[in-house]
Amino acid sequence: MADASQEAYLENGRFKVESQPTMASCQYIMGASIDPMKCEIIECTTGDTQAHRKLKPGATTYGTAKFTFHVDSATNNKDIYDWLDAVRTGKKAETRRVITIHLCDRKKASKRTFDLHDCFPIEVHQSEYSTESKANELTLTVQIGYVAFT
Repeated sequence: MADASQEAYLENGRFKVESQPTMASCQYIMGASIDPMKCEIIECTTGDTQAHRKLKPGATTYGTAKFTFHVDSATNNKDIYDWLDAVRTGKKAETRRVITIHLCDRKKASKRTFDLHDCFPIEVHQSEYSTESKANELTLTVQIGYVAFT
């Protein structure tokens, strides 16, 4: 039996994803990945000497996040395509969403969250259809506006 100190460990595979507004497809997520955040470095050295270089942080840029969904019927991922269609047709109110990834402990209690703000879909990929393919997977890639950690 695991001792109490080990119960709080965060482990791979113990996560859940939520979206605001709510997407029913979140219950079918099998995997998620977030590109690294990058902070621009600005040189602000004064004078002619490079011996005393001064650097300061610049703008932070956020990449994309990818979510892999299980597809078991024709309707369980319809909200993803509806969201993509809202972006394509320019429905501003429905375009950007907050996606929250909860990392959980062994008791499935949320221990750390990543709030991905101002997300919008940039790519939806349905698996290839062949005898060796995983035709029951769908990958959604979203652009991230900014990330808040809690």
